[in-house]
Amino acid sequence: MDPLEPPALHHVKAAFGWIELGNVPEALAELARIPVELQSLPTVRAARLDCLIAIEHWDDAAALAEAKTKALTAKLT
Repeated sequence: MDPLEPPALHHVKAAFGWIELGNVPEALAELARIPVELQSLPTVRAARLDCLIAIEHWDDAAALAEAKTKALTAKLT
């Protein structure tokens, strides 16, 4: 589980809400408000991946998904 707490947690939840509404630029703006040191947390990366998929940036989405998979695999071994 991520150690994500407010206000960063609120930004991630807001980003997912914007994604559901189809407003990816606002979702990305919410994610940009999260401190740099928290950007690599799985929940933040998942929201960013959803944004990339929603705007059909397939190469960036694939790269992020691959990085998430490697991080998870490393954590499990």
